[in-house]
Parts: sequence; C-alpha cells; structure tokens
Amino acid sequence: PFLRVCEYLHRKSGWQACGFRQEGKGPAALRALGFPHYVLNASKHFSSYVIEPFCRSYLEGKTPNPCIACNRHLKFALLQQRRKELGCDYVATGHYARRVQMEDGSFALFKGAGPAKDQSYVLYHLDQETLAHILFPLGEMSKTQTRNLATKSGLTSQFGQFPLGRALWCTTAIVL
Repeated sequence: PFLRVCEYLHRKSGWQACGFRQEGKGPAALRALGFPHYVLNASKHFSSYVIEPFCRSYLEGKTPNPCIACNRHLKFALLQQRRKELGCDYVATGHYARRVQMEDGSFALFKGAGPAKDQSYVLYHLDQETLAHILFPLGEMSKTQTRNLATKSGLTSQFGQFPLGRALWCTTAIVL
C-alpha cells in the first residue's frame, strides 16, 4: 500500500505523476488514481548491477546489500535518466526519508519522521543533482500512518497488499 499512498498524496497535492510497475496490481492501482502507466524494462540493468554483484559478493563470503545497488543504479540513475527523457521534474519514491533544501540552496538527506522505518541510510550515495529532483512523500509519515491513510483512502481494500520483495517491483513514480 505504500506506493499507492505516495501516489495518493501526490494527487491530493495537485501533482501529476506517472508510475512504473512491472506486473501485478500496479497498473490497476495507477489507473484508479488517474495516473498513466509505463513499463521500463530494467531486467538487464537489474541483472548486471544487482544480481551478479550480489552473487559474486555472497560467494566471496561477504554480506552484500542488493537494495543499495538497486537504489543507486536503477531507482536513481536509470529513473533519473528516464525522468529527463520524459521532461519530468521529479522522481518520487516510497522511501521513508526526508529531503530538505538548506538556506544555501543545497539539499540534505534526513531520517524519515517515523523512527521505526527510517530508510535514509540506504540513500547515502545520492548527489546534489539527484536530490534536487527526488521526492520522498512518505518521509514525514510513520509506517502506521501510511497504512492508516491507505486504508482510509480505500487503497488497500481495493487492491490488497503488495507482496514482499520491493526490489522486484519498481515502486517509483516520476512526477511531471
């Protein structure tokens, strides 16, 4: 329900967005919220930047974190490239983190407001160019608040719960 809440918040704020999902209930949820749906096939990138390095590291006895690689190479690099191609201003993700513009115009990354679900640590690699064009609409909410909003908005009852494995779902919206 977290991406749907993210999309709901965008729509409520007057943003227009398009979503990228690979399969399942995503397209129906996007249509119900009035968003166009696009499919971005990132399977080659996913394999070369996430799966293969994960397997190599694991076989070397290391403890890899595939989510870091997926965020860096797919959710941010690849989707920022696609954002530019579509002429969009922002990429919005369902990460529980906050982006704050500082007095000097630069951007800083902060922990999400809900301490139990902070995800800012997996975003350490974001540079100023990326931070200038990224939104974290769930960053001011706790996971419980997100679930409550999804339920209140009819998003969970209409579409059910998404399965685990966010890395396999491209749960990101590009904001126009």
